[in-house]
This record gives sequence, C-alpha cells and structure tokens, in this order.
Amino acid sequence: MNYNSLKKSLFIGILVFLLSKGSYGQYATDYTPLKSSGALPEEFLKTARALSEEELKTVGYGTDRIAKQQFITSSNYFLRDLLLSGDVLINDPLGIYVNKVADELLKNDPELRKEIHIYVTKSPDVNAHAFDKGFIFVNAGLLAQLENEAQLAYVLAHEITHVVKKHSVNQYIENIKLDRGTSTYENGSYEARDIAKYRFSQENETEADAEGLVRIKESGYSVKALFGAFDVLQYSYLPFELVDFKKSFFEDDYLILPDTVFLKKTAAIKSNDDYDDTKSTHPNIRKRRAAIEPDLTVSDESTRKKYIVSEEEFKKAREIARFESCRLYLVDRDYVNAIYAAYILLEKYPDNVYLKKIVAKALYNIAISKSGSKRYKSNYVFSAANNARLSSKSYSIPDYDKIEELLSDFIICWIIWMQKS
Repeated sequence: MNYNSLKKSLFIGILVFLLSKGSYGQYATDYTPLKSSGALPEEFLKTARALSEEELKTVGYGTDRIAKQQFITSSNYFLRDLLLSGDVLINDPLGIYVNKVADELLKNDPELRKEIHIYVTKSPDVNAHAFDKGFIFVNAGLLAQLENEAQLAYVLAHEITHVVKKHSVNQYIENIKLDRGTSTYENGSYEARDIAKYRFSQENETEADAEGLVRIKESGYSVKALFGAFDVLQYSYLPFELVDFKKSFFEDDYLILPDTVFLKKTAAIKSNDDYDDTKSTHPNIRKRRAAIEPDLTVSDESTRKKYIVSEEEFKKAREIARFESCRLYLVDRDYVNAIYAAYILLEKYPDNVYLKKIVAKALYNIAISKSGSKRYKSNYVFSAANNARLSSKSYSIPDYDKIEELLSDFIICWIIWMQKS
C-alpha cells in the first residue's frame, strides 16, 4: 500500500470512528479536561524574591549559611516557575480529594498541616515530589495507577517526611561538600564522591519510606493495603490496566488490516526489581521492599481501612486521572501510550467522543510523522537498569524483542506497518 492510499484509508477510518454514538455511564459520550477554578492561592501571587525573603531570615550564621541561602533562592525560583507553568491545578476535583486524604493523615498534627500545600500536576508520569518549603505535587499519572486510598496516603506520608526532614536542602549542601572534597560522608576519589551523592539521596528516600510508614501506623489506614505500593512503582511504565489490544479496533468496512502486520513474538514483561541502583537517586525496588516489609504487620489491622475519606471518591478521582492521562500523553507526543490508554477506557465507555478524538489525533500525528517533518516519541521503552520510562528522549519504535507483550499486540505492529508502507 502506498502512502496516499494509506492516508485516505486512515482518514476515512478516523471519520467513521468519530461519528459513532451511544450512552454508557457518567462518561458515556464525552469528557471535559480538568481546569483550575476559583481564586488563586496566595503563594501563586508572590514573586520568587518574596517567597525567599522569610526563609532567608531563618538561615542563621552556621558554616552552611551561604549554601542554604543559595538553595532557598534557587528552589523558590524553581517553585515559582512551576506554580505559573500552567501544569498545576487549582481547586480541581483531584486536588480537593488528595487534600482530604492529607487532612485525614495529619488530623492529629494541625500545625504541620498548615505548612503543607498539596497540588495535582498535569503530568502522566507516575511520580510525586516535595519542596522543603512545604509544597507537595502529585502527578495525575500517579493517581491513575494507585490501587486504593491507603496507598495514596502512604505516598503523601513519604513526601511529608521529605518536607519535615528538609531532605532537599541537606542533599544540596552535601553535594557541594562532596564536590569540594570537604565532606565527612566520603573523601575518596572524584568518582567515589560522585557515587556518594546517589547513596546519600538513597538514604533520604529510605528514611522517607520508613517515617512515612510510621505516620501511616499512627493513622487509621490499612497497613496491609501498602503491600502493593511498590508494585505500582515497579510497573509504573505499563498501562494502568491489563487489556488485550485487538486489531479489529482499527478496522471497519473501509480498512481491513492483514494478519501479517501482527508481531508473532514479543519479550516477556520484565520483573527485575534488583537492578543496579549505583547511580540512582532511589534504592531499587527490592531494597525498598526489604527495608519496610518487616514492619508491614500490626496487631490492629482488622480495625484499619483501605478507605477513610471515601472509596467512591478515590475511584472517581482515579478515573478522572486516567482520562486526563490520555490527553497528557497526547500533549507529550507519546502517541502509543495515548492510544492504548484511550483504548482501555473505551472498553468501558465505547461511545466516548473525547477518547475517540484522542485516538484520531494520535493516529493523525503518527501518519504525519512518516513524512519526516515531525517526530513522535514513545515512552514505552525500557532501561535495563530500572525499567524507567525515558521521557526525556525521542525514539522510533523499538525492535520487537524489546517490546513487552502487553502493548505489542497490535499498536506497535500498526505503526511499523505505517512506517514501511
């Protein structure tokens, strides 16, 4: 099939795909992406200088004074850029729910709760991060993957520990000392000091895991429910549900795809959790599991709950986050994941126009990329070291033996066929 014929078939298929209608549940026919609402919080209105001034007064006159001043200034400029980036949601359903969980988690520590500001960010990455100043950002992609509210509470408890322990500024100061060779942590070769930076960061993460678990135990949340938390992290590069992809999804009266475009062999899903973490800011998953699993048993587990705020609200927030992820993949030009995420949700909401538009736009941009004028990227690539999603680079479709069985069934075959036609 030549390119013009392919393009004609593709656009006819997309048109038919978008025109079908129906009704199933809350998101039966459409979905409106999240938007911020209400008045801007005070911190959004402050300049980076204003954000820094009060903190700078508390630095004192110790030996690390200059380093702390540098960190406060630079981190507040970074925070200011993030707050004004448009990626931070304000007064949205996801943020409102996440803050309810934080309220529950910190209900016995009202002074600390006043210092914590939590927002959801428009990112499909399965991650959350914190600033020493008390700001915690939870990505929509993380909410799309979590299994229950207790796991969300544990993520927040982990990030709150980073805030309380001032891990970011401590890491910054230690890195300076390691660069200068004045650290008591490591005074060996340059390479040894460089690796020590990662080791120091890993120790902070281990502390955040342990202290986060202590905070969970002090709450009413189930401890047993946390067993799957590290599985969520280990397999975060995979889709949020395991659904077979059928090639009939793209077929209609105008477009029938031959079986020859199907891959006959794919790699098994990787399950290595003991990867080399020498140059990673976090310990590998096996080490993180091993560090806290001995403490994942409590005598009062039967009285604890997976959901305290609301199971209904958790599932609603997770569903919204999954709808958001479809669009966020598209914005990131990660068209493979955009199609697959939309496909998963279309199994439940087969007539949702929003999801069909996601698929149509992704297919269109993949077709355009064939001309060489644009490139698309797929985050569905793997690092032998840690199975991480390599979102900072642009890739063509990987070799078949690097494609794990879940996504490969048809999407990859379809794109390869388009590239070769």
